[in-house]
Amino acid sequence: MGKLTLEITEEPIVGNAGLVAMGELMRISDIDSTCAKRESPNYQVAEKDILRSLGGLIGIGKVGFDHVRQFKNSEFFVTALGVGRVPSEATLRQRFEAMSLDRNVHEAMPM
Repeated sequence: MGKLTLEITEEPIVGNAGLVAMGELMRISDIDSTCAKRESPNYQVAEKDILRSLGGLIGIGKVGFDHVRQFKNSEFFVTALGVGRVPSEATLRQRFEAMSLDRNVHEAMPM
């Protein structure tokens, strides 16, 4: 049997099953059409990408906005969650806060 070599890298260790599960839940919930009803053309990162990124972080047990930083260049994160653009931590925090304060969010929700 060959030797196992361990290296210290900057690559995050992530349980990918949580990302895949959250991506599928987002697809089934049709979150994209709900977000499309509320979307502002002034934003570079779509509202659906904010919610999908947050869902992905929750799915792998990362609950801080700053954790999104480690997935900025992760092709798997983008593909598994169906994210168009991974937001920066500041954008994620600010936009989610704005969404949470929006009193008209119920109008976009499916009946």
